[in-house]
Amino acid sequence: MCDELICEYDGQCRSGCCSQVLTRGYSRCASMLIGDYCPRALDPIYEMLDAEREMEMAREALGAMTKAALARHGDKEGVEGGGLVPTTELPCNVFGTVDRCDGMACEHDGNCFSGCCSVFVQGEQQRCMPLIGNDLCPIAIDVVE
Repeated sequence: MCDELICEYDGQCRSGCCSQVLTRGYSRCASMLIGDYCPRALDPIYEMLDAEREMEMAREALGAMTKAALARHGDKEGVEGGGLVPTTELPCNVFGTVDRCDGMACEHDGNCFSGCCSVFVQGEQQRCMPLIGNDLCPIAIDVVE
């Protein structure tokens, strides 16, 4: 079966990975993470998604206020150009205790930019991981052999 379809065991999935969606009470086929790693348990992280939506709304409001202020002062180029300078910095950190990039070591979800700190079943390492399907954190990752 294709990813995101409901499954009962690994053999039913084309990827060979059937993951349990904890708070929703079912299992679904999931794509493999790097190499042969299967996200064994997925958990929605609503708090992180809500916070991201609030930040985006605040950015949009700030952008609108900036455009209005520039228009009052007669800065036509700034208004037409969007009024904001794009940045080339990463949105996450390689060092520090918050907003760590995917793949970096973590102790809990709050350390990660994605809001997702996953445990590797073999070796018991914890790493920041990207979300699957924009709202599911692969909280336990195992190697499929």
